Amino acid sequence: MKKIFSVLFICGLSACTLYNSGSSARPAGFSEILLLNTNIAVEKACYNSLKQVTYIWESNTEKIHIFKQNKQINTIGGEGFDRANFQKLTDICLSPDGDIFALDSPDRSLKKFDEKGELRAVIKIDADLSPLLVAVALDQKIYVYGDKRKEIVVLNYKGKELEAFGSMQFYEPASLELYNDLIAVYEPLNDITVFFSRLGQVVDEQKGHCYIENRQVYCAGSFFLQQVNGQNKFAVNTSPWQKVFFQSPEIILSDGNKLLVGMIKYDVQR
Repeated sequence: MKKIFSVLFICGLSACTLYNSGSSARPAGFSEILLLNTNIAVEKACYNSLKQVTYIWESNTEKIHIFKQNKQINTIGGEGFDRANFQKLTDICLSPDGDIFALDSPDRSLKKFDEKGELRAVIKIDADLSPLLVAVALDQKIYVYGDKRKEIVVLNYKGKELEAFGSMQFYEPASLELYNDLIAVYEPLNDITVFFSRLGQVVDEQKGHCYIENRQVYCAGSFFLQQVNGQNKFAVNTSPWQKVFFQSPEIILSDGNKLLVGMIKYDVQR
């Protein structure tokens, strides 16, 4: 099925300055932060750079594994109805303080765990939607993609709906990522990434699962990250990357046997 509605490009402040402001930064390489050898089938991973903690949601399970550097320190979740369990886990994301949020869709709740795996808070989503994807901003606004309404809903930290945008622009998105004041939604069916401003305006659209940083666009390839409109390739691997997650500045890649956390290095040109 094709995208339901064509995307309307709006040249708001974010769009006009996306590639045309600030110092020019030339990508110079990929800096490895962490290499974690694990055979866990990764559905999604998040990395807390301050505490060097990695959270891995294991595919086809309701479990989240927690690693401190290269050592696993806990596994949380599991299927169930207790506060620390999940009926159906559909996404995870970092909180502003570096803890992990887990989205329990049937329960319409966000459960917050610290780096040791202790449950710290439960936020009930007080909105009529079937939540599938989530991202939390530094100002504590919560962005949720709801399958029932097929739009991005903005919530406050008490789970109350503030606004919504992107209605019927996606069929079945796979990721909702928030970085550099952009909200990036990737949809595998059409193989596109649509970038919204924090105000809900569409500011860019790229073919593939893509990432924008320092006026550069990168897209996930089978064996590497490709700089769009450039010849540079980063994080080149001998096995295909099965999963790629963009946090900014961290980029997380998994090939089924190892998990790599790194970031693009730049030479700044003025």
